[in-house]
Amino acid sequence: MRTYFRETALIVAGTLAGLALMELGLRAFFRTRVDSLTAGNIYLDAGTCRMCRYSDRYGYELIPNAQDGVNTLGMHDRERSIVKKRGVFRLMVLGDSITEYGRWTKYLEALLNRHGSYEVMNCAVRGWGLYQYHAYALRNVATLKPDLVLLALCLNDVESADVVHTILADKGTGKVKSYFLKGSWKDGNRTLTISYNRYLFEHSYAYRLIFSRFFFARSLDQALARSHEPAVRKLREIRNKTNGHVLAVIFPYLKPLGTYSGYERREYESTKSFLAEAGIESIDLTPDFNAYQQGIVAFRDDPIDQIHFNDRANRMKAELLHQRISLYLRRSRTHLTGT
Repeated sequence: MRTYFRETALIVAGTLAGLALMELGLRAFFRTRVDSLTAGNIYLDAGTCRMCRYSDRYGYELIPNAQDGVNTLGMHDRERSIVKKRGVFRLMVLGDSITEYGRWTKYLEALLNRHGSYEVMNCAVRGWGLYQYHAYALRNVATLKPDLVLLALCLNDVESADVVHTILADKGTGKVKSYFLKGSWKDGNRTLTISYNRYLFEHSYAYRLIFSRFFFARSLDQALARSHEPAVRKLREIRNKTNGHVLAVIFPYLKPLGTYSGYERREYESTKSFLAEAGIESIDLTPDFNAYQQGIVAFRDDPIDQIHFNDRANRMKAELLHQRISLYLRRSRTHLTGT
């Protein structure tokens, strides 16, 4: 019996020592890489995200009149009226942090208004995906009456294999308990949740790496297997809700297309094929940015962030979209003066 307890104690001590060495090694040599596993996480407790609140409909949403420029309609935008002025062409933009914080919607509005009267309403919220875009469109299209809805898509929005870059707070206690699955796979009562220890997740690099690479990855496989049908259905419902007045914009990862991983390439191809299957026309900005090849990294807002665009890139996006949206509207014979 003593031998058994001694062996057990040695195994436990060895395991703890191994984890401690792993923790020290990660902190010393791989800090940036491990930090990137949680880049974009939104903690909805009062101390870290004063702009967000729990929502039964979207999981979370921006608080109207919150700090940092959130308006009375809960948009990270200038003040907008629910009632559209006569003669104004209104675009409703649905997206995630690329759009919420990117100034391209403001630049696009300014370019469009050189030759007409336009509103480009920034309805994007960091971390949102197709599930939230669908819910927002079904709730707000009838009220805001946009002439055109723009789906501003990051490559992880439609396939929804990205199990949330978001951690939600429990509605009652405020404590964080699980990952919320953003995107199209959350369908009806089918929602993926993963329990984890928040303290260890925030403070231990070893725990974060093990959790992200093993438990998290297994959950991604579950999500991927079920993403196609509900994604296409939600896209079709958005198209029907807008009477076909919807256009998608595909934003690339900020690295050459030839260096995409197999998983990233799948996200790109799935985004295009799901939109085509749903009957939604898209503007793919991937070729425009990919033309810069290795120089594409100059468009990053942060050197290690391959998702978020800097101001130079946002101006470029606005110019490209101005040209292509104008062509789209002329081709579709949409009344440029609004309805």
